[in-house]
Parts: sequence; C-alpha cells; structure tokens
Amino acid sequence: MIDHGQPVMLARLLPWLELAVKVGVIVAGVFAIFQYLDIRKEARIEKTLSFVTMFNDATTPVGQARDRITEVLWLNEKQLSKLQRAINTLPPSEAALLRQRFIRGLIEGPDGESGLRKHLNDVIAFFESLSICTKHGLCDRRSAEAFFSEYAADFWRNFEQFVSDRRKWASDYGAGIEAFAETDAKGSR
Repeated sequence: MIDHGQPVMLARLLPWLELAVKVGVIVAGVFAIFQYLDIRKEARIEKTLSFVTMFNDATTPVGQARDRITEVLWLNEKQLSKLQRAINTLPPSEAALLRQRFIRGLIEGPDGESGLRKHLNDVIAFFESLSICTKHGLCDRRSAEAFFSEYAADFWRNFEQFVSDRRKWASDYGAGIEAFAETDAKGSR
C-alpha cells in the first residue's frame, strides 16, 4: 500500500524548511558579526592595556619620565603650595607669570640642563602615540580616557606653557596629551 499523502506533505513542508534554513543562516551571520565586533573590541582594549603597562612600568622610558616628573613635583610640594597661596592674592597676569617662572625652573633645572625637559618630551611622545592609536581605532578610546585623562589634565595644568613654547616650531606638538587633558575637563563638569 502506497501512501500518496507523503509527497504532498513533503511539498508543504519544503517551503517551511527553506525558510527555517534561511532564518538560521541570517541568525548565524548576525551572531558571527557580533562575535567579530566583540573580538575587535577586546583587541583594542588589550592594546590600550599594553599602553597602561608601558606607562606604569618604571623600566620603560615613559615610566621613568613619569616617575621623575612626579618626584620633582613632590620634592617641590612646599614651594608649589606657597606659590599657589601667593598666586591667589595676585592679579591673573602676575600670577601666571610667577607660575611660569617657577615651572620653567623645574623644567630647566638648577644648571639649565638637569631639569625635566627630556622627561616631559618622553611623556608627550607617549601621549602622541596613544592618541594616534585611539584615533585610528587600534586602541579603545573610552578605556584610554579612563586610564589616562586625569594624569594628562594634571600634566597639562603644570606644563601647558612648556608645550605652548614648543608649538612655535611644531604647531601640533603636545596635541595628544592636550586632547586627553580636555577629556578629563569635560568629564569633571
């Protein structure tokens, strides 16, 4: 006995099976895209964390520069506090000039050569690399901002004049650290 209902039933199921296969392919494709994007984001975060490691490692040039700048600022903490109190009583133009002279003394050092100039350049070069990495999507911008914007803002407050002086010869000098400093200023509002 031959059941002639089977081919009819199969003919009815075939469009539904084709639809299920198409939906499955679409769902798999969407899932693959999300996995790909997630893997790319993880890679950007990993690259950003390599910058964090480099920045915090006292054996790297930028780590040594960061440590030396911090050390000099701490060694001069009393003078900086005294200067800040004096600045608060002066007109803005005089206050800015007094602060610039003090910071310039830290940059040049007592002998005009042993100061922070090389260390400042190392930190600025680091931030230029980090900025390029984030601009081109190789590093994760949000992670980089979370890790570095506060340091950049502190650096900028102390050494903006140093950067401005260099911009007379290289107009984009320090643009990376300035961008991260501005990010911190926006976040603290």
